[in-house]
Amino acid sequence: MGMVHLHAHSYYSLLDGLQPADEMGKTVAARGMNAVALTDHGYMGGIPEFVKGCRAANVKPIIGNETYLAFGDAKEKSDFMPDNGVAEKAVNNGHFLLLAKNEEGYKNLMKLTKYSYEDGFYRYPRIDLEMFKQHAKGLIATSTCISSQCFKYWHWGEHAKIDRWCDEVREAVGHDSFFLELQHNNVEKQYGYNQYLIDLSKRKDIPLVLTADAHHQNQDQYKLRGYVMCVSMHKTPDTMPYEIQDHNAWMYDEDFAKSLCDDWQLPHEAVTNTQHVADLVDGSYFERVTRAPNLQLEGMTPEGTSLMLLKKAKAGLISRLGVNSWAEVPKAYKDRIKYEFQVIDEARYSSYFLVVQDYVSLAKGMGIPVGPARGSGGGSLISWSLGITAKHLDPVKHGLLFERFLNPGRVRITLDYSEDMKELENV
Repeated sequence: MGMVHLHAHSYYSLLDGLQPADEMGKTVAARGMNAVALTDHGYMGGIPEFVKGCRAANVKPIIGNETYLAFGDAKEKSDFMPDNGVAEKAVNNGHFLLLAKNEEGYKNLMKLTKYSYEDGFYRYPRIDLEMFKQHAKGLIATSTCISSQCFKYWHWGEHAKIDRWCDEVREAVGHDSFFLELQHNNVEKQYGYNQYLIDLSKRKDIPLVLTADAHHQNQDQYKLRGYVMCVSMHKTPDTMPYEIQDHNAWMYDEDFAKSLCDDWQLPHEAVTNTQHVADLVDGSYFERVTRAPNLQLEGMTPEGTSLMLLKKAKAGLISRLGVNSWAEVPKAYKDRIKYEFQVIDEARYSSYFLVVQDYVSLAKGMGIPVGPARGSGGGSLISWSLGITAKHLDPVKHGLLFERFLNPGRVRITLDYSEDMKELENV
């Protein structure tokens, strides 16, 4: 049972994390680890490249999010001040680490992230405890770092609230899916807080985990990370001694983790428990739930779907060019259709194009404005022939490159729609 990084950031934690998301798997594999989590601040946009990198390194990807948890209702745009008067200032949120155990957990994590931006945003994308409870199935939660609600309550001397908070979170995720998070850093109060968590673990039978709150790959990058944070916080290095001197927020190996435990009298079980958490996670679901939609056309085989796409593209091209038959289509267009179809068919994206055509046609039929195309999407003649992109964007006529739109490593059709969705009320 070895060390697994359960709390780690990529450069998608803007002006905070340094490491590329797609290199995290390779980094931990070289250090003898079999799994790693990505837990960027309130954001999940780095997950696809993170998972891809983990697959290449034969490492289990653990999908997470270090969310921002409001002290009350996240929809109320206000800060929180404790009643006992010990707080120096009102606070906006506490950090709250969540990891997806399985497909259900991943979907719930996406729902919470969506809520944080659409409904809970107040300087930060926030969730609240009640919303979390509604979408806690399939999730693992920890007490998180010194920016958490748990730490803030400890700092304010409100220990009864820590007990209540832990009970509510553990009840929501299940007793086997809540952990108290120890860290070893340069924060003055971290040592005492760790000892409190160790006592809390014994008293309430909540397992411990050691995390690095890793923001970079190697230890010698700590100053660079501190300087990046100076930019983020509009400060100078002399005013941020913790960030500049935090030596341990990196992707260290098991031996280093155990040396940190020995230095601060932390139980080694906090290291081995990280592997236990990783073992709770199903690392195989991501591609299954994020693959391009597979349109079922009256029970057609994939080959039949591809032929349907080619048939529709030819018919649409004849219509858009204003000719009477395929024989009248200029050779340049015929060659381009043939070439694009081969690339699309080999990538098995035929059904994807048909799905996009379907919802674009639906939107246009309902009077919802649809943009002409965005970015490289205008380079596809098949998209143009299907009516996905606007009539005036003939890619052959204007010399637009299909390869900028689709090659073996990339496919996406991006369009703009009206934000007024009243038209969908009766659908």
